[in-house]
Amino acid sequence: MTLKNIDKLRPEPRAAVLQRLRGMAGVGAAPERAADTEVSFEVSGGAPGERYVYRLAVHGDGAAQRSVVDELQHAGDDETSHAVDRQLAGRVFQAAADAGLLNDSAPAVPQQQVDGEVLPDSMVAVITVRDGDAVRRVAVPADEPAFAGASLPGEPADIPLRTQVQLPADSVTALRPVLEALGAVEAAL
Repeated sequence: MTLKNIDKLRPEPRAAVLQRLRGMAGVGAAPERAADTEVSFEVSGGAPGERYVYRLAVHGDGAAQRSVVDELQHAGDDETSHAVDRQLAGRVFQAAADAGLLNDSAPAVPQQQVDGEVLPDSMVAVITVRDGDAVRRVAVPADEPAFAGASLPGEPADIPLRTQVQLPADSVTALRPVLEALGAVEAAL
């Protein structure tokens, strides 16, 4: 599958994609093609043998997945898939709209500047909204609490998900609606 950036689509297809994503916020039966829509949060980074990948996603039809790979803790991989109720899935899509992720133009998440060199194993958090092969991603720096104060721009802040990773406080504030809604999905899994 070749992914297309929503923001690079022509106006009519972009409007159709965003309208479909906003339509997932409703309650009741899942709209047509709901399984092809998704809101996800992923954190990844680390060197080989020290990788950390956390991913939580919900589809418009309520299918939800959570996975964690933490090579540092040697805790093994953790993966859960389950269907949540359509109302909860709709709440995530509404939260994505409230956070500006489904606006006609790219969302206004504070641009974070990292001092110094960004290494290939640096942690990054990515929130993605998807309709089929059309995606919009917002990426912000992330790190473990022990290093976040020194490595992240501004003050670090916890996020309302079951990961110890922290994000810059300004990013958490801007993305809070969708992070909290995804936290409710995670609690339901």
